[in-house]
Amino acid sequence: MEEINHGGEFLAGRDSVSCDHRKEMKAFDDAKAGVKGVVDAGALSKIPRIFVRPQDELAKDESLFMPSNGDIKENSKIHTPVIDLKGVLPMNRINDDYDQQRHKEIVSEIRHASETWGFFQLINHGIPRTVMDEMMEGVKRFHEQDVEAKKPLYSRDPNKTVVYFNTHFHFHKARYAEWKDSLVCRMLSPDPIDPEDLPETSRDIMLVYTRHLICLGGYSYRVII
Repeated sequence: MEEINHGGEFLAGRDSVSCDHRKEMKAFDDAKAGVKGVVDAGALSKIPRIFVRPQDELAKDESLFMPSNGDIKENSKIHTPVIDLKGVLPMNRINDDYDQQRHKEIVSEIRHASETWGFFQLINHGIPRTVMDEMMEGVKRFHEQDVEAKKPLYSRDPNKTVVYFNTHFHFHKARYAEWKDSLVCRMLSPDPIDPEDLPETSRDIMLVYTRHLICLGGYSYRVII
C-alpha cells in the first residue's frame, strides 16, 4: 500500500535525514519522557532540531491551504460541518412531528458531511459540559505527572495494550517529531477494559465519559437508521 506523504512528513524514495538526526530521534524515543519531558528539561530556550521543520517545507504546506487568489479571508468561509441533535435525543426531544422531520434532515446532513468532509461536529449531544471539562482536566493531570510515573505506559505498539501514551503515531517513519503528547485509551475495545489499567489521574472521569459516549452512539445510530 502506498504511503501518502502530505507535506513531506514521511521518509519516502531517496529522501533521507542525517545519521545524527536519526540518533536524536531514537534518543528522544528511548527517554520515554515525551514532549512534556523535553519542556521540563528546559528545552524551550532552544527547541531541539528534531521538532523543527525546514522553512521551505512549511511554505509548501501553507501553499496547500492558501486560496488560489492568495486571499486568506477566503479560508474564513470554510467551516467544519455541524450537526445539531437538539430535539431528537431522549433528553431534549420536542415532539413526534419535529422528530420525524429533523430525522430526515440529520440523515441528509450526515450523509453530505461524510461524503464531502469525512467528519463532522455534533452539538446539543447531551453530554454535560461538566463531564467534558473534567475529561480534559483528567488528561491534563496525566500529562503533568512526573516522567517516572508515565514511563510504564509509554509505547509505540498499539496491539500490545489498550492504554498507552506516546508523541507521534508514525514516529519512526517521520522526518521530524511532532510537538505533542497523546494519551490513548481503547475504552471500546472488544475485550472489557479493566478500570485498574486506566491512569489513576483520570480513571473515574474516563469511565463516566465513556458511558455518555456509548449512549450518544446508540442514540445517533437510531437517528440515522
